[in-house]
Amino acid sequence: MDAAEFEIRIRQHLDEGDAGLHAIARMIDEADLYTYGHSERVAHYAVALGRFMDLDGETLDVLRRAGLLHDVGKILLPSVILRKPEELDPGESRLVAAHPRKGADIVGRQRGFERVAAAIRTHHERIDGRGYPGGLVGDEIPPAGRILALVDSYDAMVSTRPYRRAMGVEEALSQLRRGAGSQFDAMYVASFVQMIRDRRDRRSARLGASTLFVELSLREHEGAARYYARKRAKASPLNLADMLCMEYPELAREDALKIVFNVLSPESQGDDLYSDDAIREKEDEVRVQYPARIDADVGSVVRFEGKLYSVVNITEADDGRFEYRLKR
Repeated sequence: MDAAEFEIRIRQHLDEGDAGLHAIARMIDEADLYTYGHSERVAHYAVALGRFMDLDGETLDVLRRAGLLHDVGKILLPSVILRKPEELDPGESRLVAAHPRKGADIVGRQRGFERVAAAIRTHHERIDGRGYPGGLVGDEIPPAGRILALVDSYDAMVSTRPYRRAMGVEEALSQLRRGAGSQFDAMYVASFVQMIRDRRDRRSARLGASTLFVELSLREHEGAARYYARKRAKASPLNLADMLCMEYPELAREDALKIVFNVLSPESQGDDLYSDDAIREKEDEVRVQYPARIDADVGSVVRFEGKLYSVVNITEADDGRFEYRLKR
């Protein structure tokens, strides 16, 4: 798909309302499986922070739409750049740094998306003027752009990426505080930290002081997972795990996947896939070959050698075998 075809497809989706916005978010996920669900989570955090700060309804809608679309400019980037585990070279960095402008240019041509485009364009700007693409300073960055910059960074920190493991919630909040006034708007940082801690403390008060952080009641987690599964009947286990992590920020994504897997398939908790043709490329990735197609699609969660993995790619070889790429 070239740039012109891509823009036509995006603008068609923008005409489709919320369904189109979520379709674009899925396109972004397909371009970079390592950040699967990132756009949905950024939109969630942005709207939650806006509500916490009593922002008006129009601004909340801008935050929701911009959160879902903020990385749309990345879709045409080569996958080898998006998934590169090493540091990018200068040329690759310039390509990535252009994505806010490219995304904003496409979205901004859609009537009624002017504020959304401004937020997309500025979600990598910094308060001290050292951001990109415009090097804007302080109030030159619109409020929605400043909020997106904050929650985008937070979700990246608490998510596993090719080049590093996820941070804990408290470590990520500390990083945000260290960047207050330089990278991030200090007022928004203070509000976001308070919001996350208030949500954690409310749950702790309900469950007892001994249940802080990851010691939350498994029954409560499973109840939430069942609720989301009913509410979003077509959502994949990965999507449901992301919803659970958004509701419980201190819950590790791997633990959320286990809870979702157990809720959706309690009868198969003891089942364990195996194969003599398994190639372990990294600690958390494995390529497995089977003589026939197994009951798993891209996005499915499977148990392999006693551990949970998500299926990120399926290919059929010339000899009829199927190769599954699994990632934890």
